[in-house]
Amino acid sequence: MATVTVVATAFVTDHARMDMSSGSRAVAAKGLPLGAVLGILVGCTSWVFGLLLLCIAEGCADMIWPVVVPVLCGSFGVATSVLLVLTLVHRLTPARRDAVRGPVMFGSMFVAMGSLLLLADGFVTPLLASEPKLGDVVRASGGVLGMPTEFACALLVAGCALLFGVMRKLTKLDAA
Repeated sequence: MATVTVVATAFVTDHARMDMSSGSRAVAAKGLPLGAVLGILVGCTSWVFGLLLLCIAEGCADMIWPVVVPVLCGSFGVATSVLLVLTLVHRLTPARRDAVRGPVMFGSMFVAMGSLLLLADGFVTPLLASEPKLGDVVRASGGVLGMPTEFACALLVAGCALLFGVMRKLTKLDAA
């Protein structure tokens, strides 16, 4: 998730000082910078590839289809949602974009992190509990086997509150 934070922060600072019409950077389909798109995709899905490698290395290949594939699909869905929100903000006029950029970035990141934590808790925690070898490897590497659901819910509530505030601000800007 650190990759998502770094890339999203870079997105905010790049657009604060860069004019996209100059064409000075690679841009994915006249939208977000390519680095932001790749960073968000990698940040949201890299943990799943780590889980895949862990399953293969520990001889638990039978867990790939029922656990890793759904988690990978969910992670891609979360990444796509974040990219959609950031792309919509990118297409706003500069004045409107400046008014909502920070809350949209943090709101979408909080929703993404909360969703990924719930996804991992629903699929990965039972896998680690049922396979003692995998659980031992995760603990030995300094990982944890689960997160409190309250933390994920708090992230989701905070992210939704920020995004709701953005919707209200955009509605007020439309009315003005």
